[in-house]
Amino acid sequence: MALINREVHEGNVITVVYSLTPLGQSLEPLIDALYQWSERHLKSEQARWNSTH
Repeated sequence: MALINREVHEGNVITVVYSLTPLGQSLEPLIDALYQWSERHLKSEQARWNSTH
């Protein structure tokens, strides 16, 4: 049960590709909601911090 796939492609240059597993993809709505929450609150918290410093 992993959240992230890691694929190593060997050749002249080793390339590593990361991708989300279906389980990891199932977290996207939660991560998006957290991002939206932080966007809504970041400006007000920055303003509050700037007014005290």
